[in-house]
Parts: sequence; structure tokens; C-alpha cells
Amino acid sequence: MTLVVIGASAPNAARVSEAASTRGLRAVIGTGARPSWVIVATASQRRDALARYGLPAFRVVEWPGLDSETQIALDVLTRGVARMAELGPYRPVASPAGVALTRWAMPLIMRTLDRAIGPGERVETPEGEAAGREARILEKVSKLENSEEARRRLAERRARRAAQRAQEKAARLAEQAAAEGRRS
Repeated sequence: MTLVVIGASAPNAARVSEAASTRGLRAVIGTGARPSWVIVATASQRRDALARYGLPAFRVVEWPGLDSETQIALDVLTRGVARMAELGPYRPVASPAGVALTRWAMPLIMRTLDRAIGPGERVETPEGEAAGREARILEKVSKLENSEEARRRLAERRARRAAQRAQEKAARLAEQAAAEGRRS
């Protein structure tokens, strides 16, 4: 498990490294590849570390005074590092319920998306069907010059669908009437 320390003065960096090594953490001063924890001295360093490492906010700790020459109390430092060691390394875990919901919902969403895009020509790409679908969406969006045109096209499409449904319904009713006429 790696602990990255950013912006610490030399004496405080040495104390953090010592406290981390006694708890089984590998302390890196500066930047590290994949840290489990990050300790920073200022709010701007915290924002940068959150953006750079993509860790949850509680795993990037701002420790005021870390950049000063005044040494941080060893017992406070030891307790903080001990708590980090207790919580362990960062493991992003998806919940089983979230995975099940996603597996159920994604096919439905993709079918709806295909209907919304329309049949159109298939775009053949090496990445597969998802990339082709995205390419069709981008192609259709690029054809629309403004939002008014998009609304107009949507209204036209809805009107065509309503007319088509009305024709289908009339045909079904005519077939039912003909079938009842033959029975009588």
C-alpha cells in the first residue's frame, strides 16, 4: 500500500516516512503511480491530487502545517497513519445490485437508442456495434444545424409515427370486422 506525501518540509516528510514504514506503508515523497492514500499541505494541492489520482475525497488528506519547518507531533502523525493502514488499500468495488441493474437496463437502453436513431446505414467499424451506433448518432447530430431543426424533425417523425399507427389500427379493425362478417 502506497502513501504519497506532497508539499511536506524535509523534517515532516522524514517523520511521515518513518511513521508509514512502521505501519507497513510505502511512503513516496512527491508523486506516485497508484497511491492508496495522499497527504498534502494545502487545499490547492488537495484539488490537484484528487484530479490526478482519482481517489475518493477521504483518501486525500490535507494536513495543515505539513509544509512548515515546525514538526508535526509524532503521536498525532502515528495515529493518522495507523488509521490509514487500518482502512487498507483503495479498491473500487461495484456493488452486486448495481451490476445486476446495469446488466438488465443496458440492453433496454441500447434498443431504445437504436429506435431513436433510426435504421439508417450501418457504420462498419472494427470496434463493433457500440462504436457504429455512436458514429450514427454523431453523423445525425452533425447534420442538424440548430435546435429548431431538431425539434421540427422530431415533430415530423412523431406525426409520421402517429399516422402509421392509425393506419395499422384501421387495418386491424377492418380485418376484425371482415372476420366477424364471415362468421355471421
